[in-house]
Amino acid sequence: MEAGKRIPVFGDGSTGRDYTYVEDIVAGVLAAVDYEPSGDALFDIVNLGNSHPVKLSDLIEELERAIGKKATRDTQPAQPGTFPLPGPISAKRGAC
Repeated sequence: MEAGKRIPVFGDGSTGRDYTYVEDIVAGVLAAVDYEPSGDALFDIVNLGNSHPVKLSDLIEELERAIGKKATRDTQPAQPGTFPLPGPISAKRGAC
């Protein structure tokens, strides 16, 4: 954005992801390798995401504020298999 390059936006920007630092995921994977389940469990499910998905459009707007420059969006068709974030349901993901 700072260089004036167009930002590809697939769909309307309502899709979202858990944006996580690569170093945090690596640390989580390494910790999971050494993890021993307690009790009679043969395994445990380990979620390395943060369960706080961010809409792509919100991320771009936050970057615009931080950089102080408006993004030039290159709108593309939505990618197959992507869906908009569901409002109330996304807040309950961590409880499952």
